[in-house]
Amino acid sequence: MVDTLRAVGEQIQLAAAAYNSAGFAIPNKRFTWSSSNEAIASVSNFGLVTAHAAGEVVITANTDNVAGAVSVVVALRLPARSGVLPPPSPWQSE
Repeated sequence: MVDTLRAVGEQIQLAAAAYNSAGFAIPNKRFTWSSSNEAIASVSNFGLVTAHAAGEVVITANTDNVAGAVSVVVALRLPARSGVLPPPSPWQSE
């Protein structure tokens, strides 16, 4: 799964869960979060990802030496342009 952020400062909340070998959720597990490149996107101790620059990072959640990861793409939108276009030239061919 890939999550996409579109602006510097935009945030997304990630969640992690641990499961035992029988597939049951293990409650009250604490996770350590990390980003593969903090200059592109950082992640808080609670899984809140914040975009800083265009690029792609891997956000990892780790507990008891077991890790899960997700890719996050920061694809910045180009600023909207506005203005008046000049009238068409009478010499343009159709």
